[in-house]
Amino acid sequence: GIVLSKRGPGGGYQLSRKPDHISVAEVINAVDKDTLHTRTCGGAGKCTEESPCMAHKLWSGLNDHLNGYLKSVTLGTILADSDNRMPPLGMAPKVEPHAALHA
Repeated sequence: GIVLSKRGPGGGYQLSRKPDHISVAEVINAVDKDTLHTRTCGGAGKCTEESPCMAHKLWSGLNDHLNGYLKSVTLGTILADSDNRMPPLGMAPKVEPHAALHA
């Protein structure tokens, strides 16, 4: 997990690792795993890997880039943002394109 808890007087919560070792993607996944995935077909559930909709490749590629960026930003990066350490979106690490984009 990303937090540790201690019960009783003097207890509370603290990060399980240093902020530089916890990505924003981990925090979002801890709260709601579906948040990091864009929905195709308007979320109607008609689109699957086996039977993709017309925009499936587009949204799959967007998911890959979004997840790559959020994995590259840590809580430490956000805390130190006053030093302008947060990478601009265009400077996120290169993400391998989704395999479906090359199909």
